[in-house]
Amino acid sequence: MIYQATKPAASQLDAYAFFNVGGVKYITIPDSVTSVGYAAFGGTSSLQVLTIPFVGTERGNNNSQYATLNYTFYNGSFTNSYQAAGGNYIYAYLPLSLHTVN
Repeated sequence: MIYQATKPAASQLDAYAFFNVGGVKYITIPDSVTSVGYAAFGGTSSLQVLTIPFVGTERGNNNSQYATLNYTFYNGSFTNSYQAAGGNYIYAYLPLSLHTVN
């Protein structure tokens, strides 16, 4: 079972990169990443700590629905998740275990 995942130096994290990887407790994304795809962390039902250099789809995107955790998680429920509301009817399901986003 995987307990920690660190993405190697890259400029982007693809959509669904960690999708439904239920055993991950800690994910660290390096500063070299400048964009994160849709639902990259969706279904990570055991995730406790997410370390990421920015929130949303890309570094510097501060004024849209894509500048939220909702975009990088998923809008479908999964085991041990809760619905987190966002503005403009945007929502996502976050893992109940998630307690820290750095």
